[in-house]
Amino acid sequence: MKCDVLSIKTNDSSMKYYFNKDIKVNKELYKNHKTGLWYFCLNKTDGALPLKWVTDSTDSKLTIEAEKIDLKKLNDSIFKTPKNLPLVKSQ
Repeated sequence: MKCDVLSIKTNDSSMKYYFNKDIKVNKELYKNHKTGLWYFCLNKTDGALPLKWVTDSTDSKLTIEAEKIDLKKLNDSIFKTPKNLPLVKSQ
């Protein structure tokens, strides 16, 4: 699938976020998700999900790449948490 790339440099690493504008989520649902520059990337790409994500730092290199994409409607019930599972607020 053809992708655009968002390149980011920090003090100790660089990241490439490969995305296609046709595969996206509502970015506002993630506005409080700051870990790993997740919301930053969603905001910069208007909610486009990464199809490949490469992070390169002085200590390591991490590549995450989609192998298959299935576009389909999902039933809301799969997102319900089990009754006996305690919910814990993230710090």
